[in-house]
Amino acid sequence: MRVILIAGAFALLISLFGTPLLIRILAKRGFGQVIRDDGPTSHHTKRGTPTMGGIVIIFAAVLAYSIAHVFSGRPPTISALLVIGLVIALGLIGFIDDYLKISRKQSLGLTGKQKLLAQALIASLFGYLGIQFADLDGLTPISLNLSTVRGTRYILSFRTSAGCDLGCVDGHGNQQWRESH
Repeated sequence: MRVILIAGAFALLISLFGTPLLIRILAKRGFGQVIRDDGPTSHHTKRGTPTMGGIVIIFAAVLAYSIAHVFSGRPPTISALLVIGLVIALGLIGFIDDYLKISRKQSLGLTGKQKLLAQALIASLFGYLGIQFADLDGLTPISLNLSTVRGTRYILSFRTSAGCDLGCVDGHGNQQWRESH
């Protein structure tokens, strides 16, 4: 519990002090929102608003998580590393979108289809990796059970790199490994 509070405190401090600093840096360099002249006049007030604020939030979360693990002396888990990778990868899509808007000096970055395709690819990679790393009990970070509320008799079976099939074999929804035949 103490580690979670330490991580939360560090993330809060980094976000509170890092966000205004990043905004000043981005505003000085002219990295701000581009607004089309033919759009609604109410949007013109957004012109020059710094973009890329998610950088500080992602940086704060990853750094705070790392600091908390230094204090606890425990190594990070595969599940946590997968989630951190997911957050960074999705943040990278937002960064690329904002960067394209700024570098092209127009309000269009990535198209909606490009963003959805990139997010789908990242989610697919996350899902694939989530079933590849079983712990000592044979549990993976991502469950292949259909129900998250109760046990189900439906089994999703995938062959993993270890050559095992994963399926729900008890009535409580607990994942268990079975050797393939």
